[in-house]
Amino acid sequence: MKISLHKDGYCQYGLTDAIRKHVREEDRAAFDRWDQGPEIAPGWRYGYGVLFAESELRQTDSPLSPSTTKIQAPPPGASLGVGILIGDASTGPSLHLGEQGRVERYLARLSGGVVAVSSSVIPGEPNWIAKGREILQHPESAWCAGPPLSDEIQFAWGFGGVGDDVRCAYEIAVDEPVPWTVPGALSEFNGQVRPWAEVTVAVPSGVDPCALLLMPIGEAQPQLFLHEHARCEHSELQRTANELVQAHDSGRFDGGWMRLADGRFFTVILTQRAADRAGLTGYR
Repeated sequence: MKISLHKDGYCQYGLTDAIRKHVREEDRAAFDRWDQGPEIAPGWRYGYGVLFAESELRQTDSPLSPSTTKIQAPPPGASLGVGILIGDASTGPSLHLGEQGRVERYLARLSGGVVAVSSSVIPGEPNWIAKGREILQHPESAWCAGPPLSDEIQFAWGFGGVGDDVRCAYEIAVDEPVPWTVPGALSEFNGQVRPWAEVTVAVPSGVDPCALLLMPIGEAQPQLFLHEHARCEHSELQRTANELVQAHDSGRFDGGWMRLADGRFFTVILTQRAADRAGLTGYR
């Protein structure tokens, strides 16, 4: 994940290019945008925060880069808050947090000013951690980046905010494979909902699919292959897919349907952003 904190106070986060090509290459939109909040000390503003519950930390033998900032883990049952604090061009490395935490390191900014990496021990675990664990057991309830990209220890990241100008992330260890389940908002689709990995037809290039609807021949059920990485509204997808099933069964075909060699028809359902970008008629 790339978090950008710009000199003018504009902030955003989204996928890095290296991850996007494995996850959602066509989707280059930022996940969130916001403005930096008010000063927390003269010349200093809160930039970003990351929460680490002690229960979610794991030992690693991988070598660390010399540029890595090492921070002491919190005691059992507690959490660690890591803050990125931004100083303007007039500030120097002299920020004092008192009982609120300590400054672990100062980093110079190419655009001028300085960044302070702070840490603080938080009693207990924020409720975001419990919610994050629940999401991992029911990944259909939130957008996720999908399967691990390596065999190393994997961590999930959740993102939240406090008010309009405070953003933070929290880490959750992924010790078991994340199951795939049908989203609840698609429970009344008139057919089967399957994961995108099971698509067996060639999807047209240059599109950003939300799902693919494959219609059967005979008594078999329609199949809706859901692209887990698509940021589409599942309730709208269900409505659209059911309408397309009805249109197919009524013999009403438009230019969005494609026919396979065995006589079956399929159509790709796009997000509205992808449809607009491609100049096509799509569905939210």
